[in-house]
Amino acid sequence: MPAGLSSLVFAYLLFIVGGALHILARHVLFIASSAIWLIITAVLWGVAAGLYKNERGGGMCEGEAAISRCRQTQTVEALAWTEMGLCILTLFAACFWMRRSKRSYRNPYYV
Repeated sequence: MPAGLSSLVFAYLLFIVGGALHILARHVLFIASSAIWLIITAVLWGVAAGLYKNERGGGMCEGEAAISRCRQTQTVEALAWTEMGLCILTLFAACFWMRRSKRSYRNPYYV
């Protein structure tokens, strides 16, 4: 494991252990941790989709057999783009839900 990645994982674990000591920090940590993992997941799916696009070389696989390498990589690329989109959609939904629930705690008339 590269030194930068290991120190990032160590810092993240320290943040988890330190955040468990305070209830507010636990909620903030949970929300931040979820957002961080959704961003990392979306980036990885985007990279995977881009790599499959380069592997396939573009095009619509015209004239290929129903089960061919071109169609298989095209399917995997489509699934990767779909997964990336779902991760980003989930991230936005979580952010809007958090914003809405935060607003409802300030004043009982916002409920």
